[in-house]
Amino acid sequence: METRGEPPVAPRSDPDPPDPRAAREAGWLTWKRTDVDGRPAVYAEAGEGPHVVFLHGWGLDHKAYKRALSRLVAAGVHVVAPALPGFGGTAALSRRAPDLTGYARWVDQFLYEVGVDGPALIMGHSFGGGVAIRFAHDHAERTRALVLVNSIGGSAWTHQGSTIRSMAERPLWDWGIHLPADILPVRQARKVLSVIVAEALPNLFRDPRAFWQAAGLARRVDLTAELDELRRRGLPVVVLWGSNDRIVTQDSFDAMCLALGDPHAVTVPGAHSWLIADPDAFGEVMTNVLDVVGLTPDLDGAACARRRGPGRRGPHSGVRMFVAIWPDGTTRERLSSLDLAVDPDVRVVRPDEWHVTLRFLGEVDGGLVPSLVGALERAARTVVTPVRCVLGPTAAWFPGGRVLQLPAGGLDGIAAAVRSTTLPLVPAGRPDEMPFRGHLTLARAGPAVGDRTGRAGADTVGFTGSFAVDALELVGSRRTADGPRYTTLGGARLPGTP
Repeated sequence: METRGEPPVAPRSDPDPPDPRAAREAGWLTWKRTDVDGRPAVYAEAGEGPHVVFLHGWGLDHKAYKRALSRLVAAGVHVVAPALPGFGGTAALSRRAPDLTGYARWVDQFLYEVGVDGPALIMGHSFGGGVAIRFAHDHAERTRALVLVNSIGGSAWTHQGSTIRSMAERPLWDWGIHLPADILPVRQARKVLSVIVAEALPNLFRDPRAFWQAAGLARRVDLTAELDELRRRGLPVVVLWGSNDRIVTQDSFDAMCLALGDPHAVTVPGAHSWLIADPDAFGEVMTNVLDVVGLTPDLDGAACARRRGPGRRGPHSGVRMFVAIWPDGTTRERLSSLDLAVDPDVRVVRPDEWHVTLRFLGEVDGGLVPSLVGALERAARTVVTPVRCVLGPTAAWFPGGRVLQLPAGGLDGIAAAVRSTTLPLVPAGRPDEMPFRGHLTLARAGPAVGDRTGRAGADTVGFTGSFAVDALELVGSRRTADGPRYTTLGGARLPGTP
């Protein structure tokens, strides 16, 4: 079995002092620290499976949602929940970027630092929902699906007859008088009020400028254009709303759904912070939501994982897989001579990791490996040989400036064969599956921060060559303490190849 690795991503672990009661409430969540753009950032992480990124609401931080997030982890996903800039001990944004675009860019860089390198389900509550919308709009390649929980971003505030009043018209005092309505009724007051006192007040005193700056953004934001663009792209979106919410009004909720076209909308009992007040209800709702967006892990495997506890993988746990071909030694040697490190922010992919992906399968039950290998054998028998992969002529950045790639041609037929034989096992329509576009990734760049002119030279790197395709390989990618690792799980040789 062949294993390929890459330089590790090693965020610092800095758990809070042990608290048995908090441990029971938080389930498997671990509190950690890392650096984003050289400044401290705090986050929670737990679980295994598809990536879910949770962005918290205004005034609070990731710890306020510990019970709700533990229910989400129990559903069989990998949860990463950062404290957004200015909250929970994470450094505030610079004064030059105090807008939702700045928050979204920060989330992009945070995910890069903690090693979440593939498409993720992005989920946001309240203010965090606005950040999630902007992130999904600006970073489509990182967004698998979007879940908005009582989110800001709808254009409407209220209506009088047929006259709609916009969110920009809403006075500050109206926001203020509805906060008690979110804490009441008394049945929820004990849970929600204790969270606000424990989390919001420290955030206010820690960084009052960031605290009120975020409040100003939440009051004024209208994300209709961004929501309409997400609708046009066909991104899977689920909108959840508490029926007693007076902070994000029903008119705002309706306006958001209208801009999205026809999202999967769910109304639940409760106020603005219903997921904090009733984490069990949140867990039940999210079980259905994960199914809607195509992230439901194998239920038997998830149940076994819960019995085994965190960090223990069974033989049928979800594995991130793709089908690939690998360049020969001569091509790797020639590629290694290219000067690609044009900027300190650019990380060149190791030569033994260079490959061309024919189909990305996503999170797949490990028990399907023998069947998938059999599917590749059938695909190999249908391919007309010889097959040559033609690389070049010039390297180019994919949109977003994060991936430097070399076009790879001559593979449409073999990619179609792989897709045809694996479809019965891994159906089409996964949110993270993109149309085949042959390429070999040469380097990856950090998030878009500051001037990128230093990367421009990589666009002019020329390379022309080809290599014979002799085998199809099923590759697994897993996160380890030493960073992501590639493992060849099996494969099939093409007819007539040695």
